[in-house]
Amino acid sequence: MREAEKMNIAKTVVSINSETIGRGDDELGATLMRSFLYTLIDEENRPWRIIFINGGVKLTAEGSPFIDVLNAMIDEGTEVLSCGTSLDYFALKEKVRAGKVSNMAEIVSSFSDATKVVKP
Repeated sequence: MREAEKMNIAKTVVSINSETIGRGDDELGATLMRSFLYTLIDEENRPWRIIFINGGVKLTAEGSPFIDVLNAMIDEGTEVLSCGTSLDYFALKEKVRAGKVSNMAEIVSSFSDATKVVKP
């Protein structure tokens, strides 16, 4: 039995691995990501953690238009984790402005402990 099941607590993890949602048009995908994140903060059952990997880490770094909404979610109790390897790849580790730098062990543990994983 997983940790969340033992405690009977819903632990939803949102996994974001790019700056956009979907394929076909990046401008539309960026609009969809904006809508997703701003709708997510209004949900009654906010996620336990939002995990950013690969190109998704750019959304947590300096210059991202989503820093305010991500920090608002952090203030409401959601943890925001960015993959350190991805941040290193994009040379963004020192530019994270929302959440914390994480590692693959914590990311895998988050997915294992989650009661639900959502990927937009």
